[in-house]
Amino acid sequence: MYSPVSADAVADEARIDVRWTTRDDYTFHYTDSTEVDLRWGRHPHGGDYVRATGTEHYHPPPDASSDPDAVDDSCVAVSPAVLVTRAVLKLWRVAYHHGSLAVLNTGDDAVAGAGHITSRPSGGEQSRVDVAQGSPSSGSSGTRSGSTAP
Repeated sequence: MYSPVSADAVADEARIDVRWTTRDDYTFHYTDSTEVDLRWGRHPHGGDYVRATGTEHYHPPPDASSDPDAVDDSCVAVSPAVLVTRAVLKLWRVAYHHGSLAVLNTGDDAVAGAGHITSRPSGGEQSRVDVAQGSPSSGSSGTRSGSTAP
């Protein structure tokens, strides 16, 4: 994944840490060697995040800030663990193919339960990813030539 700081910076290492509680709260935290951090979460926050209206929220890159004005509603609003995991991984795949972290929280979750995520990057073209298969569907123009997802 290209770093948002420099188009030439590529992460040598990256990981997604997942924490899930018995109350179905979760955190999916992405971190990489270019010091990019972001995370999706679902847990009570007492209204601290002024732009996140529900328990599902997104801490954007580059630092996964917990500043109350930086946290947004999450586009992932499904609850079964398997669907949340698929949605996060598919959103990551869409971002990889777009070569941009900006599309990570732009999925349309209304279709996630139906088996796909539709990513709508601002000013960009729409990409649809099959949650079960992990592949861009026909008509998707969000892939970069010569690149494949890890």
